[in-house]
This record gives sequence, structure tokens and C-alpha cells, in this order.
Amino acid sequence: MQTPANTNTVPATIMSGNKSANNGSNARDREQLRISGNEIMLVADVANGTMYSPKGGWIITAADLSAFQHEIQDADKYEQVGEKWGVSIDDLLFKFERMPSASKVELFNHITEAWAFHKHDFANFLISRQFVYTPSRQNVVNTKYLLGARLASHEIVVDREPSHVKPCDFEVVLRALACVKSNGRQFIEEEVQFPGEIGLTACVETGEDDNIVFAQRNNRRGLTRFVRGRSPIRSKSVTVVLKRESGEKYVLITGFVGCKPEPEPWDSRAFESKPNPAAASAQSRAFWAGHALVWDGRDIVPGTETTIAPSCF
Repeated sequence: MQTPANTNTVPATIMSGNKSANNGSNARDREQLRISGNEIMLVADVANGTMYSPKGGWIITAADLSAFQHEIQDADKYEQVGEKWGVSIDDLLFKFERMPSASKVELFNHITEAWAFHKHDFANFLISRQFVYTPSRQNVVNTKYLLGARLASHEIVVDREPSHVKPCDFEVVLRALACVKSNGRQFIEEEVQFPGEIGLTACVETGEDDNIVFAQRNNRRGLTRFVRGRSPIRSKSVTVVLKRESGEKYVLITGFVGCKPEPEPWDSRAFESKPNPAAASAQSRAFWAGHALVWDGRDIVPGTETTIAPSCF
């Protein structure tokens, strides 16, 4: 890998943070955590020399991220990688330690795409952007979560925009994706079972005494059935839904902890793809008559809350 010219002159792409990040002290914090073009090249060099090769899959768990951090630390000893790229390993580790996990995965996703789709222009693509991370003590909002995972069959997975993956489910969704084989499918809807409890699911069974309310979630076309006064329950399952974008790339439609539910009753497009749309619609109504999402009041379109069940339910 050759050192490209002028690697430090890179257009800035800044991840969205809260408005206070524009003031003086926070702006300096953000600048301190800027990853330069040379540092991206060093990370790519380390990645290509370790077990985290594109063929074998990329970073998928917090343990992997921690292991890779140690690889960066060791790189200066066994290959003088820091000297090669003119980078201080200590400075890079300072930034790396303060990155949220999702931000680290975004960095590796960028490297993965460079390797998979830009081999002819690998270095220039890698340094085509800078990575600036909000310090962990600040609240980050409107963050675009990109996945750096590959399926068990090696296809790249990227998140959709807007994302339907909750930040709290991010890591377990990555683990589930690494268990899925595409088998050439255009559309994948799969429930991955783990040996032990993997997290909390908000989809629970309901009874006659439950307090039911309907409301429209953000980025949805219809109302969702919710239950008030209940808590999420433990689950051993993670469900992922993906759509093929190209031969080597899938887009994650959604991913969450819990068993695979039926499509919501208003989702006519989901039923039309089934062999028997009428039966699929009836199955959906039956499922959602006895299940609901635990109400937390977040991600709800204002003014859509109602106790009257929509006609499609």
C-alpha cells in the first residue's frame, strides 16, 4: 500500500450531534477526535493484516472491537505501521477508545466497502472523508448507524436510511447477521436463535385486562398496537429482515430482539407477496389481536394516539 499524496487534506463529514456541539469547547473536543486520512490508512493496513479480513467478515461484537484496538496498539511494534503512515499510535488509540461502538463499526464499514467495491482506487476512496466523533459524555442524536457486518455467506450488510434498528439492539443484530446465510435470496426474513437470553423484546402477549392504545411509529405507514403498563421481556431470539441491493450487498430493513412477528395489519404490500394474500392478512390480524409492543412513548408521530382500533385490525 503506497502513501497517497496530501492525505491530510480531506473533506470533512461530521456525524450529527446535539446543537451544543457547535460551541467553543465542544467544537475543540470534536476536533480532537477527528480521524485523519493517514490514520484511516493505518487502520486499513492493520485490518488487512489481521483476522478481520473482508473474506472472513468484519467487526461484529464489542469483544472484536476491543481485540482490534489491541491490534492497533501492537502494530507499531511488529510492522512500524505508525511510522509508515506518520501516525502516533497513542493519539489514534486516544480517539479510538472514545468512539461509540456504532461509530467504530461505521469506520470499518467504510474500509470494507473500499476493499469490496473500490479496489482500483482503494487509497483515494479511504481518505475521501474524515471521521469526527462526539465525545461519549455528550448525547448523540440523529446518528446514522451503518453496519460493518457480513452475513455468514460473506455478503456485506448496510443499514437503511432511515434506520429501524434501535441503538440498544445494535450489537446483537450484528451478531445475528453473522449467523445468516443468504442462499441467493432476494428478501430475507429470518429469526436467529441463541443458546441463552440475548436481550429484551418489546413485543409481548396481551390479555383482556391490558391497557391497549394505537399510535403511528416514525417511518411507518399505519398504526401500531401498543400496551401500557407492561415491561419488555427477556428473549433468546433476534429477527432480521434484509433486501438484496446487489450481488454482494444487502440492506437491513429492520433488526430487533425477539421472535419474528407477523406484518402489521395495514401492511398490504407484505400480504401481496404471499401465495395467499387473504390468508396472510387474516394471520396478521390474529397475531396482533393477541400481541402488542410495550408503550414507551418514544418514536411516535404526534397526534396519532388513539384507543379506537383501526378497521384493518
